[in-house]
Amino acid sequence: MHNRSYFALVILIGVAIFSMQGCGETTETNPTKMTLKLGGENCEFYLGAVEDALKKVKGVQAVDLRSQKGQALVTTDGTLNVGQVVSAVDGLSGDGWNCEAEILN
Repeated sequence: MHNRSYFALVILIGVAIFSMQGCGETTETNPTKMTLKLGGENCEFYLGAVEDALKKVKGVQAVDLRSQKGQALVTTDGTLNVGQVVSAVDGLSGDGWNCEAEILN
Protein backbone atom coordinates (compact mmCIF):
# COMPACT_ATOMS: atom_id res chain seq x y z
CA MET A 1 0.00 0.00 0.00
CA HIS A 2 2.85 2.37 0.80
CA ASN A 3 4.32 2.01 -2.72
CA ARG A 4 0.99 2.92 -4.34
CA SER A 5 0.71 6.12 -2.30
CA TYR A 6 4.25 7.10 -3.19
CA PHE A 7 3.63 6.39 -6.88
CA ALA A 8 0.37 8.42 -6.84
CA LEU A 9 2.16 11.33 -5.18
CA VAL A 10 4.91 11.29 -7.82
CA ILE A 11 2.28 11.29 -10.59
CA LEU A 12 0.41 14.22 -9.00
CA ILE A 13 3.59 16.26 -8.63
CA GLY A 14 4.52 15.56 -12.26
CA VAL A 15 1.09 16.67 -13.48
CA ALA A 16 1.27 19.83 -11.37
CA ILE A 17 4.70 20.77 -12.72
CA PHE A 18 3.65 20.07 -16.31
CA SER A 19 0.50 22.19 -16.01
CA MET A 20 2.41 25.10 -14.43
CA GLN A 21 4.99 25.38 -17.20
CA GLY A 22 2.93 27.96 -19.12
CA CYS A 23 1.91 30.06 -16.10
CA GLY A 24 4.49 32.85 -16.36
CA GLU A 25 4.38 33.27 -20.13
CA THR A 26 3.03 36.39 -21.77
CA THR A 27 0.58 36.29 -24.61
CA GLU A 28 2.26 36.49 -28.00
CA THR A 29 1.11 39.37 -30.14
CA ASN A 30 1.82 40.35 -33.70
CA PRO A 31 3.72 43.63 -33.94
CA THR A 32 2.04 46.14 -36.22
CA LYS A 33 3.33 49.28 -37.88
CA MET A 34 1.33 52.39 -38.53
CA THR A 35 2.28 55.63 -40.21
CA LEU A 36 1.03 58.93 -38.88
CA LYS A 37 1.02 62.16 -40.85
CA LEU A 38 2.00 64.93 -38.44
CA GLY A 39 0.59 68.42 -38.66
CA GLY A 40 -0.37 71.39 -36.59
CA GLU A 41 1.12 74.76 -35.86
CA ASN A 42 4.92 74.50 -35.52
CA CYS A 43 4.69 70.80 -34.66
CA GLU A 44 7.83 70.04 -36.67
CA PHE A 45 9.85 71.89 -34.00
CA TYR A 46 8.49 69.68 -31.19
CA LEU A 47 9.24 66.20 -32.49
CA GLY A 48 10.86 65.30 -29.17
CA ALA A 49 7.52 65.91 -27.45
CA VAL A 50 5.78 63.80 -30.11
CA GLU A 51 8.23 60.94 -29.60
CA ASP A 52 7.92 61.11 -25.80
CA ALA A 53 4.11 61.11 -25.95
CA LEU A 54 3.99 58.14 -28.31
CA LYS A 55 6.47 56.12 -26.25
CA LYS A 56 4.30 56.64 -23.15
CA VAL A 57 1.39 54.82 -24.80
CA LYS A 58 1.30 51.29 -23.42
CA GLY A 59 1.97 48.90 -26.29
CA VAL A 60 4.15 51.22 -28.39
CA GLN A 61 7.46 49.48 -29.02
CA ALA A 62 9.28 51.96 -31.27
CA VAL A 63 8.87 55.40 -32.82
CA ASP A 64 10.73 56.57 -35.96
CA LEU A 65 10.45 60.27 -36.78
CA ARG A 66 13.46 60.46 -39.05
CA SER A 67 12.67 58.18 -42.00
CA GLN A 68 9.92 60.33 -43.53
CA LYS A 69 9.70 64.07 -42.98
CA GLY A 70 6.39 65.05 -41.40
CA GLN A 71 5.53 61.46 -40.50
CA ALA A 72 5.91 59.12 -37.56
CA LEU A 73 6.35 55.38 -38.09
CA VAL A 74 5.03 53.68 -34.97
CA THR A 75 5.63 50.02 -34.15
CA THR A 76 3.19 48.54 -31.62
CA ASP A 77 2.77 45.18 -29.95
CA GLY A 78 -0.51 44.68 -31.81
CA THR A 79 -2.79 45.44 -28.86
CA LEU A 80 -3.43 49.11 -29.62
CA ASN A 81 -6.06 50.72 -31.74
CA VAL A 82 -5.32 53.67 -33.99
CA GLY A 83 -7.30 56.07 -31.82
CA GLN A 84 -4.97 55.61 -28.85
CA VAL A 85 -1.92 56.52 -30.90
CA VAL A 86 -3.57 59.49 -32.65
CA SER A 87 -4.90 60.83 -29.32
CA ALA A 88 -1.40 60.84 -27.84
CA VAL A 89 -0.25 63.25 -30.54
CA ASP A 90 -3.45 65.30 -30.77
CA GLY A 91 -3.15 66.15 -27.09
CA LEU A 92 0.19 67.93 -27.51
CA SER A 93 0.25 71.71 -27.42
CA GLY A 94 2.04 74.66 -25.92
CA ASP A 95 2.44 78.38 -26.31
CA GLY A 96 2.30 78.95 -30.08
CA TRP A 97 2.33 75.29 -31.11
CA ASN A 98 0.16 72.21 -31.31
CA CYS A 99 0.41 68.81 -32.96
CA GLU A 100 -2.14 66.75 -34.83
CA ALA A 101 -1.91 63.28 -36.28
CA GLU A 102 -3.71 61.50 -39.08
CA ILE A 103 -3.31 57.80 -39.80
CA LEU A 104 -2.00 57.01 -43.27
CA ASN A 105 -2.30 53.21 -43.21
